[in-house]
Amino acid sequence: CMAADTFAFYYSTRYMPLADVMTFYMASPLIVTALSAPMLGEKVERFRWVAVGIGFVGVVIALRPSPQMFSSISLLALFGATMFALGQTVTRKLRRTHWLPLVVWQFAGAGIIGALTIPFSWRTPTGFDLLLMFLVGVVSMACFVCITRALALTRAAVLAPFQYSSIVWATIMGWLIWRDAPTWPIVLGNAIIIGSGLFVAAHGVRSRISSA
Repeated sequence: CMAADTFAFYYSTRYMPLADVMTFYMASPLIVTALSAPMLGEKVERFRWVAVGIGFVGVVIALRPSPQMFSSISLLALFGATMFALGQTVTRKLRRTHWLPLVVWQFAGAGIIGALTIPFSWRTPTGFDLLLMFLVGVVSMACFVCITRALALTRAAVLAPFQYSSIVWATIMGWLIWRDAPTWPIVLGNAIIIGSGLFVAAHGVRSRISSA
């Protein structure tokens, strides 16, 4: 799943604007929520569907996808989002397995499959390229460790709305690193995303208090 997701993401960005590709990938929380019941036997409450749907609306407002989004290559981006969601669902299924083997096998599988493409598109990287690839590897490893641990501790449908927060963090880092001032659609979209996450968190706290 990880190899297919990675290939679909990078290939799609060659032919589609990044905002369009990210819009498809931000559909993965919807897919995770839909897969939680049949694959994991988890109960998905109505308010979680509402939160995921509202969060996706916020993503669309923030990213403002272009007409190019509705092209044939968009099917590949949607496939990648599905593989990403399926990978998270399977990780939740294997929650009793220690997190380290799960992360190592995911990266090993993606690395082996990715290495098969080297003879067809090899370009000798510069020292700066190698540094960036190393940083990407470290950040990706930390990301998958956190996701794996989170999926071991709670239901996939509970975590799904919080995946939208990546748009919020991207906006913050864009301003801190490149001084990219967020536009009003981005501010509005981020506010909706944060609101959907707070709604889920507040409802979860209220449910625990009432059941105590």
